[in-house]
Amino acid sequence: MRLSFNIFSISLLAVFLFGFQTVINPISYKINSSAAKVSFIIKNAGLNVDGEFSGLSGNINFDKENPSASKIEATIPVKSIDTGINKRDNHLRSEDYFEVETYPNIKFVSTSISASKEGYNVKGNFTIKKTTKSISIPFTFENNVFVGKFTIDRRDYEVGGNSWIMGDKVKISFEIPVEAL
Repeated sequence: MRLSFNIFSISLLAVFLFGFQTVINPISYKINSSAAKVSFIIKNAGLNVDGEFSGLSGNINFDKENPSASKIEATIPVKSIDTGINKRDNHLRSEDYFEVETYPNIKFVSTSISASKEGYNVKGNFTIKKTTKSISIPFTFENNVFVGKFTIDRRDYEVGGNSWIMGDKVKISFEIPVEAL
């Protein structure tokens, strides 16, 4: 009787341990590219100029309960920039700004993800043109939508050169709906 209890206990322990191992694996999500919104605001001649990018793609593996096991990689085509003024958009795609022919994408690759009071925080490498900087982005994840805001200095990425008319700080916000795979 004692032997069968030990085998049962060991079997139960194995199921318990392996069962938890599958629970801590992050869920893979597919980005709904057509509904994803990546917007920006920058001051130009004292006025707010806003715009957006479309066509976001990437890989998201996210676990709300264990965010440190998560990983996010995202890419957005620079040619998708839209400020509502075609002439301005074409100028932003030129060598004076994003150099879309040489650097067609903006990229983000996470290095760590952690929980915060407001939701989560992802640290990672943000690349525009030939420059990669480590940044931190606060975000929330509710109803299968990632939402966040952060600010960068465009000069850090050599976008637009020195200008006394154009602001240096760019406020970026995103709403990224996803579906579990």
